[in-house]
Amino acid sequence: MRLPPGVTAQDFASALAEFEHSVGKQWVFTSDEDVDLYRDAYSPFLHEAEERVASAAVAPASTEEVQQIVRTANRYRVPLYAISTGKNLGYGGSAPAYSGCVVVDLKRMNRILEVNEENAFALVEPGVSYFDLHRHIQERKLKVWIDCPDPGWGSVVGNAIDRGGGFRNPISASLPKWVFG
Repeated sequence: MRLPPGVTAQDFASALAEFEHSVGKQWVFTSDEDVDLYRDAYSPFLHEAEERVASAAVAPASTEEVQQIVRTANRYRVPLYAISTGKNLGYGGSAPAYSGCVVVDLKRMNRILEVNEENAFALVEPGVSYFDLHRHIQERKLKVWIDCPDPGWGSVVGNAIDRGGGFRNPISASLPKWVFG
């Protein structure tokens, strides 16, 4: 296991124990096999010394759990790197910004809180994918449309934070206002 820069093995072990207390042991990932899921598969430095590799990952399910993780990380000076789903390929993948960070994987925070048809907006947690939002809209027969920028598994929030865009259909000018809001 890679230690975060400037963090002792004892402090890191204490931080991991507190993360486990906050989110449950099953949602703190430290094995090489688990942490490998947070690599950049397209990195030109894959499996080389320059590759950015996480020291661990933690997957909270609520705002309160995120707050506890941040407090613990601050106490032990453990750097964090948050991802929404880690699948916004081309924008924000799951690899940390620099080696040794603990990835805060927000994929379990995947609730759709509101879709407002009249004002054409959605309020979602960071783990909501375009597939999730599309399914929600279809099941409720809402008259709104998502402007999906990727195959669908990427995060709505992750794409927005990375300043991503969608692709509007060229015939959009002839469609009713409710299609695009």
